[in-house]
Amino acid sequence: MASAVVPPAVSAALAQGLWELLVSWRPAYDLMGGLLHRPLPYRAAIAVLCALAVLGWYLLLRRRLGPAALAVGALTWLAGLGLLCCQVAPGASFLFTLPALAGAAGWWGALLLRGPAWARAAVALLGPVTAAMLLPGLARDVFDGMGLALGGVSALVLALFGLIVVPVGELFLPDPATRPKRAAVLAAPFTALLLAAGLVAAGLVGDVFDADRPQRTHLAYVMDAGTRTAHWVSADADPARWTRQYVSGHDVSALPAGYARGTLWTGPAPAIAAEGPRADVLAHRADTLKLHVTAGKGTRSVTLRFDRPITHATASAGRFGSVGVPVTGTRTGTWPAEIRFRGLPAQGVQLTVRLRDKDRIRLTVIAETDGLTGVPGFVPRPPGLVAATREDGDLTAVTRGYTLTGPS
Repeated sequence: MASAVVPPAVSAALAQGLWELLVSWRPAYDLMGGLLHRPLPYRAAIAVLCALAVLGWYLLLRRRLGPAALAVGALTWLAGLGLLCCQVAPGASFLFTLPALAGAAGWWGALLLRGPAWARAAVALLGPVTAAMLLPGLARDVFDGMGLALGGVSALVLALFGLIVVPVGELFLPDPATRPKRAAVLAAPFTALLLAAGLVAAGLVGDVFDADRPQRTHLAYVMDAGTRTAHWVSADADPARWTRQYVSGHDVSALPAGYARGTLWTGPAPAIAAEGPRADVLAHRADTLKLHVTAGKGTRSVTLRFDRPITHATASAGRFGSVGVPVTGTRTGTWPAEIRFRGLPAQGVQLTVRLRDKDRIRLTVIAETDGLTGVPGFVPRPPGLVAATREDGDLTAVTRGYTLTGPS
């Protein structure tokens, strides 16, 4: 049972490692969230790597622990996952309990059945056949929903499928007491790695971007309403040619304080006629700050970033009522606290926040409007490019910064 943890863990690590390699070889994949246009060769490569992990585990331990112990250990994990799902996701428990039950019944029947070898083999296949009807489909659904960026989750499911299928190999393997030949031991991993490499190469060749299967790219416009300085911003690791006409380097020093998050490409942009958001201080006492925030006409959303962590936030928007929520954790790669509003009413919103540190607070308010067509000089994307899914992409952001020196 303890050893059966190894194949799923190794499979997940190999799948995630493969994704990191794909992103390093083709940076455009990074903005696609793992949902590629032609992912089948990469999925097949992950399946091969999972088979390698499961076979390696089984072949290395079958002489030491015995086939029966490995089969029982694998079925125990499936049964345990089924019991866990009974508590947290009852509708999904059958995906694990049925293969475990069928596998246990099949192996038990194969041991007790008196008859020809083919009949015993057919009974032993009850578990693998049941698993084949459920687990590969689950892995495919996870691939479709999470993409290759989280391919380790699908790899876990495929490895579980392998755990229940691999004991069938005993029908074709020599006696466990027989020491295998060195050539046979090396042939399996070498063949699997070669096949996986070929599938990855086929994926890189076949998954090309075109008008029907466009590449994603990120671009945003940000202007500081106080200084009237504006910049184009892109989070692409390797910007496309169209994006490079707007960005040229990684200098984020001129961006509004608190705006940058992660590694960004930037470039100068013309200023637009926009007043920008406002945050008027209504009260600042002890660790509590009360603000009245307005975003301006046509604004889709407004974001507030604080350079101090906050522990509680309450928003009141007139007839829409009031709501308060505790806040835990901090944002990484930018200022630690962020509040985001959608559909801010024209009269604004009253916001009360409780901060951990009450001295000298810096605040940046970002008003966001859909689209970039209002920026002078903007040229729409060519057919082979579409907007990335990052939340600040294809937005015109106008910011205003504030420094609050202490409670009053």
